[in-house]
Amino acid sequence: MKKILLTLAASALLVGSAFAGVPGPPQHWQPTDPRNESYIVQTGLMSWAEVSQYGDQSYSTIKQAGQHDTAEVKQDSSCCFGGGCGCGGGWVPVFWETQYQNYSSIDQKGFGWHDAYVEQKGDGNSSLITQSGVSDKATVVQKGGFNYSQIKQSGYADNDAMVFQTGDKNYSDICQTGFGINTALVEQCGFGNSSTIDQNACFGAHNYAQVNQAGYNNLSNISQSGVGCHTAVVNQANFCYTASVPYCK
Repeated sequence: MKKILLTLAASALLVGSAFAGVPGPPQHWQPTDPRNESYIVQTGLMSWAEVSQYGDQSYSTIKQAGQHDTAEVKQDSSCCFGGGCGCGGGWVPVFWETQYQNYSSIDQKGFGWHDAYVEQKGDGNSSLITQSGVSDKATVVQKGGFNYSQIKQSGYADNDAMVFQTGDKNYSDICQTGFGINTALVEQCGFGNSSTIDQNACFGAHNYAQVNQAGYNNLSNISQSGVGCHTAVVNQANFCYTASVPYCK
């Protein structure tokens, strides 16, 4: 049985109690429970949020405390329906921190005008987005198993981050801040690829980072800060096969 809980707090009088009383995952959550859960708390002005969860065992939380914030989450997990996750099968791909198959967290605050979009299809994927500056944009699309993405955006300029991960156990971590413009694009396909991007733009600066990794266990680390416009592009690919099945086609 599906269970969707939506918590909406729009009154300024409820700001303090709304965030303190946001419900979390049950303490005795069992991976055999096929329900999806979603929690939305809106305490700012003219914010918009939409959540679509299909399948089983997905969890989503959205907090919007600024103004004109936009958030959209789409999650699709078929773990229990496919006989896994302790639901009649031997494979148990349970996300270790929350014991949900797909986990999404969006926290928007600060001056507002933020935009966040998350789409996850598969099992055990996790996306965390924090936007605390102004006019930040984040897009995360993950397909496969146990992919992890974290985006932190702050400062006083237009930050834009896009992450596309396909395969299993890919990792992406993006941190963007400062008074300039930061843009990051990560595309990873395969198994065990890891990308870290840290950008801090000064006044009038524009940092751009792009990472394209395909194959098995590629590693990229980009750090850009200071005065001026910096650009970093990483392209890495190898051909890896496990049990005669290619991770990337």
